Amino acid sequence: MELTKDNLEEYISLKIQFVLIESRNQNLRWIREGFYKMKALKEHFQMLQVNDYHVLLTGEQRIDIPSIIHHCLDFYTQELKHQQWLQEILLTFSQEEFKQLLLFCTGHCSTQSREKLFENGNLQSGYARDKITVRWIKQWKSERLPEAHVCFYLLDLPLYDNKTQMEQKMKQAISNTTDFYALA
Repeated sequence: MELTKDNLEEYISLKIQFVLIESRNQNLRWIREGFYKMKALKEHFQMLQVNDYHVLLTGEQRIDIPSIIHHCLDFYTQELKHQQWLQEILLTFSQEEFKQLLLFCTGHCSTQSREKLFENGNLQSGYARDKITVRWIKQWKSERLPEAHVCFYLLDLPLYDNKTQMEQKMKQAISNTTDFYALA
């Protein structure tokens, strides 16, 4: 079948269905079958939630937050006071908040991927990018939320009036970030 303007929407829908569901089904079936072959544990496995399986399969990951802040943030524009505020705020983030920030900025959705992504304080992606670039947008009003561009590992922020406002807006932005696989 030839791709045309008329069938573009159908093609996109089918491609999404294949990439996100069908291409993963066999591997997920094998994992499930492996779990259920352990008959003594079958009842226990049925009580687990998606996040519990995630921890079982990949392990609980701990991120070295100071190392990532030091090695993997690149400030495109120099706003020293705001840079200092952002670094101080990020150092107060819990592991979960920081993982949400990484998801917000990079689009990587599993803890394992994010850990490998930032192994030893260095970005380990297959892309040329090796840092998350932070830009301060002077034209934006301070009421605006941070904006991330995951394809470019780019975080845009207004020049907030104070550190408290910056922290509140950062946490508000990342709290609305969803890990796609947690929804599955």
